[in-house]
Amino acid sequence: SSYLVSIYFLMATLCTVGYGDISAEQDDDRILMIFVMLIGASLFAIIISNMSNLV
Repeated sequence: SSYLVSIYFLMATLCTVGYGDISAEQDDDRILMIFVMLIGASLFAIIISNMSNLV
């Protein structure tokens, strides 16, 4: 559980979502939010790379 909390904090910090303004309290919520942040960061990277290719 402590590893999950540290990974959740790492993902929230790297994705610049915030430092705990809205935080997940249960392990299931943390796992879900880690995957949501990974998907969001991936989509952001894809959009930025496509826009740079257009320019």
